[in-house]
Amino acid sequence: MPTFIQLRLFPYGLFPYGFVYVNPIAAAGGVNKHWELDFQGVAAREALAKAEAYKFVTCDDEDLTSGSSCEANASVAPYLTEYYLQTEKSGAKLNTNEILLLHQDTYGKPVRNDCVEVSRVERPLFGQQIYLYSRYECPAG
Repeated sequence: MPTFIQLRLFPYGLFPYGFVYVNPIAAAGGVNKHWELDFQGVAAREALAKAEAYKFVTCDDEDLTSGSSCEANASVAPYLTEYYLQTEKSGAKLNTNEILLLHQDTYGKPVRNDCVEVSRVERPLFGQQIYLYSRYECPAG
């Protein structure tokens, strides 16, 4: 049954995140903040593709100084390398005043109050929008 539902949603729904699935009974209680949907971190690529040029990118709002938490994350690191190469190629001026935070809204982990959400990667599933990754701007320091 899950394969049938995903095939039905494929042309306009979850693409390219066809691996994302939550049991309809579990989804009735809400998906966001309750279930981990993108364990592999694939949606990080889409989140980074929409971003301006930032000097630092991090995956952990506890350490907003170096961006090292994303580089150590094996599922996000390849996309981070691609992001920095594209940024360098474009010649865009790097934003050094703010840090880009990539965040998976899993199990209700809150983000620091001084960070502002600028976009999210989301798709429809069972009549609700599921959030795969959110992108925040946080003050440097």
